[in-house]
Amino acid sequence: MNAEELAIIAEVRELHRRRGEDWLRREPELYLSYYWNDAVIFAVGERTTLPDLRKWWLAVLEVGGGPLSIDLPPADDIVISALGDAATTSFEWRQRFRAADGAEWDRSYCETNVWYRRNDIWKIVRMHITTLGGLQLKE
Repeated sequence: MNAEELAIIAEVRELHRRRGEDWLRREPELYLSYYWNDAVIFAVGERTTLPDLRKWWLAVLEVGGGPLSIDLPPADDIVISALGDAATTSFEWRQRFRAADGAEWDRSYCETNVWYRRNDIWKIVRMHITTLGGLQLKE
């Protein structure tokens, strides 16, 4: 790997870490800032957009829901495009989450993100997340 590829991996790995921290801290605008405005998001069986994701998350937070804990591994599986303008991360993670209805879930997910660099800024342009399994802890 050359120096540019190593720098890309380090930057994307750090963005991945900070994005997870902002999710857990319930910082919607900081978390959503990791996505391009034209991002396409496939989240747990539904295609959505950034504005719709914002609307959903703000509604969940408004009633006291949101992430309670997260087990997010480092982004170690990073593939860089030949031009160095895109990087793909793929990982499994787990969280405890309180839904808008108050139910608490402990779930595992598989997530793939395509980070795209525009004007030297890396953000997610495509995300796919699916549930691997989970257990409702409290209604």
